[in-house]
Amino acid sequence: MRRQKADGTPRRLEKLRRPPGRLQNIGHLQAESLIDDKGFDGRHPVVTLGELVGVEIQQAELLIEQHGQDKVVPPRQDSHGNHAPQVGEHFALAHKIRGTQLDRHQRQRVSGKLFHIDLTADVQHAVFDEPGGAGVYFMARMFGTDGVRGKANVELTPELAYNLGRAAAIYFTKKDGEACTIYIGRDTRLSGPMYEAALSAGICSAGGNVVLTGVMPTPAVAYLARKHKADAGIVISASHNPFHDNGIKFFGGDGYKLPDAVEDEIEALVHEIENNDNLYRPTDDKIGNVVYRHDLLDEYVSFVTKTTDIELEGMKIVLDCANGAAYEAMPKILRRLGADVIVIHDKPNGININDNCGSTHLESLMEAVKEHKADIGIAHDGDADRCLCIDENGEFIDGDHMIAACAIYMMGKGKLKDNTVVTTVMANIGFHKAIKENGGRTEITAVGDRYVLENMLANGYNLGGEQSGHIIFTDFSTTGDGPV
Repeated sequence: MRRQKADGTPRRLEKLRRPPGRLQNIGHLQAESLIDDKGFDGRHPVVTLGELVGVEIQQAELLIEQHGQDKVVPPRQDSHGNHAPQVGEHFALAHKIRGTQLDRHQRQRVSGKLFHIDLTADVQHAVFDEPGGAGVYFMARMFGTDGVRGKANVELTPELAYNLGRAAAIYFTKKDGEACTIYIGRDTRLSGPMYEAALSAGICSAGGNVVLTGVMPTPAVAYLARKHKADAGIVISASHNPFHDNGIKFFGGDGYKLPDAVEDEIEALVHEIENNDNLYRPTDDKIGNVVYRHDLLDEYVSFVTKTTDIELEGMKIVLDCANGAAYEAMPKILRRLGADVIVIHDKPNGININDNCGSTHLESLMEAVKEHKADIGIAHDGDADRCLCIDENGEFIDGDHMIAACAIYMMGKGKLKDNTVVTTVMANIGFHKAIKENGGRTEITAVGDRYVLENMLANGYNLGGEQSGHIIFTDFSTTGDGPV
């Protein structure tokens, strides 16, 4: 591609290259850069970063001017027509292209998001080809808002998974040298066992022990890690994305997602392993061990059924498991509670997860509810950390309606802390009105269940969630829990 400079001469526009190791974690990252000395026909040069790790579908534009005044414009709408969050919530502002002295891998933090600005010419990321200039390279933070994601075996490679496992085991090894224990669960993607093996090998290479739970909902891994006093939990999943993507996300031993600072330390260890691995490598009986405990699924099923005293006897429910992580656990949960359950999309084959099913494709569930004259339909996403519903008429019930119903019920029982529910800027006016009319109040955060949970924990609230169906009950769970 070519663009003209202000003097009319053409300039080269280079696309992002993905060097091994350094950007393997970035899912579907595309970057294009326009740089102009004195303005490009009155328009500002633009850098577009699309579909970054943990910021699915969203796009952002960074406007960069010559004299160092960075300007940010709102991002475009996502593919569902929703307005994506402000750029500042997800991206670090870019620095002036020329004339700015930056240390190698200098870090800039904006709203908790981290970027590296790398001026080293031998590692080419998004390259601004300036005559006589050193070039500027943008390197995204390895961890997005929901772990490390990418296309399986392309951006997210088994080598990177091994390094992440090794780095995690080194980080979580106790100060007295006692080996750490890490629980691993996954969804039904074809690439899941590959990452399961790679992570396990990395953990064991650093002396850590692994408990493989098999196919397991994301919240189940968080619950089991906490219950069994593990040092960490890992989930292999790309949530609602197609089967060819995958991801790796971490939970601490307390069942909560890792803070940014801990993720940064693990990332630094990964880079050290990639560049010159002289870190701890035990031998003999100090090498880590792997055990298989899929039977632990029943512990999670029992836990979920005990979170309610409501019987579902006489209710007919159609359940869409998205051919994902809910396909074993959720039918058991509903049946133990007495429901008559019709299950659809519960035959995973590795490539049909989220394929025209689940919480992002509700059409078949709508039809099934009407066909079976069911009372309600429930749809999970691929890793079952959220759900959406269909009413008895086949109409969609989004997360706002579900959270409002839970809040009103809990207020009636005197169980909603401070009569307050936490939601995001995406909640509609009707939601706020319904809560207020029933004697409650709302707290509003930026988009993302991470921000909802941060607010809940900081203020002691026990109900929060998003329109997308991520709902958090901190009386029971440490993360979004679709089955709960």
